[in-house]
Amino acid sequence: MKKIVKILASMKFAIIILIALMLVSIIGSLIPQNQAPEFYRATYENFGDLILRLNLDQLYTSTWYLLLAVFLSLSIFFCIVVKLKPLIKIFRTRNFKQGLTYMGLWLLHLGLILLILFFALGNATAYQNRVYNVCGTLSSVPETDISIEILDFDLVLSDQGHIDQYKSQVKFYDQEKNLLDQGEISVNHPMTIKGYQFSQASYGYYVEATVFKDGEKLGQAALLENEYISIEDGRLTLRLNRFYPDVKEKDGDLINNSKLIKNPMLEYTAYLGTMAVKTDLVSAESKVQVGSYEIEFTNPAYYPILDIRKDSFELLTGLGALCFMLGSFMVFYQPRKKEEKK
Repeated sequence: MKKIVKILASMKFAIIILIALMLVSIIGSLIPQNQAPEFYRATYENFGDLILRLNLDQLYTSTWYLLLAVFLSLSIFFCIVVKLKPLIKIFRTRNFKQGLTYMGLWLLHLGLILLILFFALGNATAYQNRVYNVCGTLSSVPETDISIEILDFDLVLSDQGHIDQYKSQVKFYDQEKNLLDQGEISVNHPMTIKGYQFSQASYGYYVEATVFKDGEKLGQAALLENEYISIEDGRLTLRLNRFYPDVKEKDGDLINNSKLIKNPMLEYTAYLGTMAVKTDLVSAESKVQVGSYEIEFTNPAYYPILDIRKDSFELLTGLGALCFMLGSFMVFYQPRKKEEKK
């Protein structure tokens, strides 16, 4: 048992685990997390199934990542235990000035273990979800009593014409439709309602689809990428496969030039009953004929995608960070005599 404790409390073991955690965390930062399986198979082709098998799509809550965190926590814990006896001696003799560095090291290790422990618990138990819709709509936040109304969405461009920021104007309501709060959500500037943090994650594209039959308007709806609308009890179903915001011709081929809506085109599939009868690439401002139905596409626009998170261990993780910072300050920034500095 002493040998095991000695290995776990050793600097070499801690560094090996830290390097392993660093490497897999880099992988986790490169691979988008918590997406649908189809996203990984389409984006990474031959490696999509491997990513899913190794849980790299949910890396930070995967069993093997948490196991690495547990080993690192054990290493730091035994390091704290080993240093506890000398720390008690410092308090008994009240030799705080000479023991300041030692106390700082102990606090630094304690802060690390609290950070790892509560960060892992927070990730494992946190509420995480996503809400998106077009402007002017009211959406319920799943598994909560909160509703969100998206009033407006805007892309902010840099001087070079690139997307610099995107922000949403929103209102929040409770179950009785009482206004809870309203404001702006932008990248790195979330809003918190009843402990739920709403962050600007991304954006998507949609187009208005209006269906006519014999000159009569049957229905109209906002059509988002990979979503369907049905008319006349499913006699006609329309799916928006892809939206291309800025299509240009280059060397005889059509390419998407930018993420801004400038010359938009869309690929759709139309079904009559359960049979796919037409798939085509058309302008996002056009009319198409499918059997006896006429479909008009208009008003291509953006819609916001908001991430929602509630972490019950957030304050305790912050306490760990505070201990770590205080310990670091005591170790590295305490006043010393010139001889001690040397």
